[in-house]
Amino acid sequence: MGVAVNVRVPAGYSRLLGVLLVFGLLGPLSACSFYRDVPVRDKTGAVTEELETNPFSITTGDCIMDPGDGDIYELTVVPCTETHDLETYAVTYLPEGEYPGEDAVLEASDAFCLDEFERFIGLRYEESVLDMYTFYPTDQTWTWKGDREVICLAGEYEGASAPGSLKGAGR
Repeated sequence: MGVAVNVRVPAGYSRLLGVLLVFGLLGPLSACSFYRDVPVRDKTGAVTEELETNPFSITTGDCIMDPGDGDIYELTVVPCTETHDLETYAVTYLPEGEYPGEDAVLEASDAFCLDEFERFIGLRYEESVLDMYTFYPTDQTWTWKGDREVICLAGEYEGASAPGSLKGAGR
């Protein structure tokens, strides 16, 4: 079971890096209830405290720490006012049906996230100094778990951490 992550590098850097991060489901750990599964949010929906959570519980506007490489069973969600690595700027769901293949999923995910990037950041991706990351379903999560979720995240180039939201950053 995994969710693939596509990393796009700013336009000045002509390469597209494909990085796989496997998002495991919490399975037996979720039954233990030794941590909350759902981030604590204020009335505006903003996360109010750091939390280890299920990767599928992040929403638009959530800030996370770098999940690293390999099997990911949880993400660290933090208030965007604190130092963080990535910010979720859009979420969508791919249509039902048979898994169309990784290339088709990546193409649809990438197109959506590129379109939404300008709305959130305030500048076209090709003109921005920020990185774009796309979490998208794999054949395994699509088939076994019915996963259709695409999560778009933005972050500082080369993984630098920063406090504050990137919404409207215009850079």
